Amino acid sequence: MEENRILDSIRKEKLQLDYFEKFIYFKVSLLCFFISIISFTQGFQSFSNFKSNEVTTKVSLIFLVLSMVSFVVKLLRLKLIRVEFTIPNATESILNLAKERNWEIELKKEKLIILNKIPIKGYDDYITYNRNEGEKIYVFFNGKQVLLRSIDNIDNFAFKIQNGENSANEKAILNRIKPAGNSHYNGFGHLA
Repeated sequence: MEENRILDSIRKEKLQLDYFEKFIYFKVSLLCFFISIISFTQGFQSFSNFKSNEVTTKVSLIFLVLSMVSFVVKLLRLKLIRVEFTIPNATESILNLAKERNWEIELKKEKLIILNKIPIKGYDDYITYNRNEGEKIYVFFNGKQVLLRSIDNIDNFAFKIQNGENSANEKAILNRIKPAGNSHYNGFGHLA
């Protein structure tokens, strides 16, 4: 991640992705929107006939709503969680947590740590469904504040909709840098 995107992320308190990363991150929304357009235009065959009682129009509207909801949810997930840490060395504590949980350190800079949670792949990957395709955890440092967010791994092109593992990653880091009873984290990216 370039220095200007790191500083913009800290200043805006929102994760700044480049264009390709945004395309991968919003792929479910884009796919639903594309299906909506295909259904609405009947495969790009008819652009002027709008009949509200046709099945294709209803399918189009359903996918359009799914596209918008998915986009808004994903967009809100880019807002960083801000917390002041109470331990003397937050960076070391986060790196120790990463080592304990077998998170891969992708990038370590003065103001940023990017961690990858890579799922364990077994010999029966094609037989069993692995709901966890990995997450990317961004931790920004701004003085005595930590800004963090765990999102779906944008290096993986799989289509998935989940939030449980991302929330668990965020809570693990929050519990490490701000001991229990002091975190006031409500699970929605805000402090209570």
